Amino acid sequence: MSDSLEWKVLSEETLLKTRIFDINSRKAKRIDDGVIGDFFTIDSADWVNITAIDEDQRAVLIRQFRHASQSYEIEIPGGTIDEGEEPALAAERELLEETGYKCSELIALGFSLPNPAIHSNKIYHFLALNCRKISEPKFDTHERITTELTELSELFKAAEDGRIRHSLAIACIYRAFRYLDQNKVF
Repeated sequence: MSDSLEWKVLSEETLLKTRIFDINSRKAKRIDDGVIGDFFTIDSADWVNITAIDEDQRAVLIRQFRHASQSYEIEIPGGTIDEGEEPALAAERELLEETGYKCSELIALGFSLPNPAIHSNKIYHFLALNCRKISEPKFDTHERITTELTELSELFKAAEDGRIRHSLAIACIYRAFRYLDQNKVF
């Protein structure tokens, strides 16, 4: 199978616009045999998430209520990249806004696709080292977040045993641990 595009978009329509994402309907035709299908996409800005480690080598985690799961989730800081904003600047901004922490070193860990079957955006993963609290968090209107500190060994266990259930957070945590191990950071 080649990586060339197999489908030609025939038409696209926005079905729903929200403050966070748009839902689009796309009619497309497969090039090699002419099969036509209707597909739906969720289009939004790109995101960032951050595995943050403080000066005492503890992970800086957040806990917040998530409406889709109807539960409180333990996660890592993250959020939406503003239009025209570089991912690294968004990571620093989100870390500060959600936790009040600032890092002395920010390491890009690459990006992944949240769900390429329906999402059109990317999530950029970062590792923030030597974080220290410099202010109180500044939450968005609908956020109510608490900050939790945990030992790094517990962070990895939490990603494995289901205490941290957010798949995008788990992806970033694994990339961060791989980076720390390969570069003998601690």
